[in-house]
Amino acid sequence: MVRTNKTALRLWIGAAFVSGLLISLGAGAATRVEIILDASGSMWGQAGGEAKMTAAKRVVHDWLANVKLPADTQLGLTAYGHRSKADCRDIEHVPPVTYDQHALLFPFVAMLSPKGKTPIADTLTLVGETLKKEEGQASILLVSDGMESCGGDPCGVARRLREQYGINVTIHVVGFNITEGQDQLQCIAREGGGKYFNVANGQELATAFEDVKAELIKADMAANQPVAPPPKVKTVHISMERGTIELPELRGRIIDVCRTDALQECTSSSPAYAGNILPGPNALSVPAGTYRLKFGNVYVEGVDVKAGQPTVVKTGVISIPDFRDIVVPVCQENATGECNSRSTGYVGDIISGPNFLVVPPGTYKIQFPNQLIENITVEPGQTVELE
Repeated sequence: MVRTNKTALRLWIGAAFVSGLLISLGAGAATRVEIILDASGSMWGQAGGEAKMTAAKRVVHDWLANVKLPADTQLGLTAYGHRSKADCRDIEHVPPVTYDQHALLFPFVAMLSPKGKTPIADTLTLVGETLKKEEGQASILLVSDGMESCGGDPCGVARRLREQYGINVTIHVVGFNITEGQDQLQCIAREGGGKYFNVANGQELATAFEDVKAELIKADMAANQPVAPPPKVKTVHISMERGTIELPELRGRIIDVCRTDALQECTSSSPAYAGNILPGPNALSVPAGTYRLKFGNVYVEGVDVKAGQPTVVKTGVISIPDFRDIVVPVCQENATGECNSRSTGYVGDIISGPNFLVVPPGTYKIQFPNQLIENITVEPGQTVELE
């Protein structure tokens, strides 16, 4: 569940990062800069003889003490992994603030306390939703010390932010003392049209601020160049035979969609990949044909889409209203072996906070730490509550 903190309690590193990066930009700077900050538990790891978080706080304070930005510069921040040790939905989006409020940031830098997981893909998706209505250029700056740990495809999401949504956005990535997952972070930057910077310690992190600042300055200069009139072209209207796949009860899940002409795993790298169904629109426009929808490791097969028509896929919900600080995997009843994220019948996790999971209709089992609950039947449109 995404929770918005209106008091901007955690506008720590993100805004400071941007402040340093944009120090040389003038009135033509990007209208919006969104920071995604990794605050997962691994940020307590050592880099250059000190905790990565300690180094980051020192660098941030130095930058904040010296920057000068236009008062109306919009700075936004999204952080993940900072409130729960095992919650892949622990993503917090702070609404953008203007730079003239940056003095409020000093006390927040000292309050950072990394704890949990690394849901980069879902975080990029959330930030993309907040940028869809922006008219000017936008930049996303991702600072992470590791790879996706919640099963998402952040590289694919980065590509779709630019292609599927048509967002005028560039994604830069700083990998801080990376031990694994550098290829994934590089892919995010590449698909996001930005640069990747690898740093090993606090000193190199400060240097990376300068390097990314240069990239933003170049983008700002290019955006303010006179635009030549477009050449005259003949417009040919081509009719696309398309329909939509709709999941009205998506409730925050992100569902990958592939054509059925290829049976390999449905990921953004598959040649049959058609896109994903996101919270908010709850629908995906696709060419007429037959598709399969991916819920965890389980597929809803044979979704037939006709041109000009919506195809509504019914789902259900398994809810456990009264449980805390636990993650329980949900699998199809007929799945063999232990129920976990590697099982072929795995459909997802019920996590404390939202306390529910959207699933295809069927019969399921839930693996608690000391108990397996079986024969949970979910009908289309039904919510099954467990006490």
